[in-house]
Amino acid sequence: MCDHNAIIDRYTVAHQLNEALNAIEFMRKDVENGEDADPAMWIFLASILDNLCLAWHRRFYGPDDIRKESQEDFELKTVSVPNWGGRFQLVEIAASHPAVDLQLSRQKIDQDTVFAYLHAAEDALTNLLSKVENGLFDSCGTMSLGSGFEPILENLCLAWHLRYLSCMEISKMDPTAKMELASWLPRWQWNLRLIPAEEEL
Repeated sequence: MCDHNAIIDRYTVAHQLNEALNAIEFMRKDVENGEDADPAMWIFLASILDNLCLAWHRRFYGPDDIRKESQEDFELKTVSVPNWGGRFQLVEIAASHPAVDLQLSRQKIDQDTVFAYLHAAEDALTNLLSKVENGLFDSCGTMSLGSGFEPILENLCLAWHLRYLSCMEISKMDPTAKMELASWLPRWQWNLRLIPAEEEL
């Protein structure tokens, strides 16, 4: 459990959130220019998630703490995803919901759909970054800080699971199915694990 008198390190958290924003921008460009966008998405989503995990797990770390961190601890933090909101579940990379037609996996991704969810993730990330920089999360508040991370991860999950559907097809989807997919965290890295948000590494 975290110390409720602890103060987060704004610079450390903001740095990782900015890195995640940069990764979203690189992903957008790569998907736009790439012939085979699936591998690019997979790699960039893993990178974005690394930064989100580090922003969370290092939230009380100053520069000296980061310098003392072992490579093993660093790697553990990047693959340990806090279950913000408690709804997320880890699924295999090829997991498919009954609401998504498996035949679509042979098609090209729908860039408009991917970009719409990336934009939503980017907005949520920018909003969180602004609050961190303005000191709104200086005190611990695991629940309130976690609520800022949750919509980012939800939109990244949707960008992946719905990448073959058009916006029109998604608008006809059962809202319950869409909510489930927003909580399905794919194994963008083989050793990814989902942990309780309160768990301290």
